[in-house]
Amino acid sequence: DKVATERPDMVLLDIIMPKRNGYEILRNLKKDERTKATPVVVVSSRNQASDIAWGRRQGANDYLPKPFTSEQLLKVVEQFAR
Repeated sequence: DKVATERPDMVLLDIIMPKRNGYEILRNLKKDERTKATPVVVVSSRNQASDIAWGRRQGANDYLPKPFTSEQLLKVVEQFAR
């Protein structure tokens, strides 16, 4: 709901969270007319090729494996920030 009301330039979304499934959140963001154009970058310690491919199939615009450097994060932000 916050993404729909606050309209961020992009969303960094961790897939592994307590009580929530990040992939479910990602799918919901991409289905919602108000948020489907908002770029979503998955950040996760799950960094196998199959994990990255699954994240992209679920609607992620990019996938940033943990741990990542500040330079890697900045590059992603620059790519998607308006």
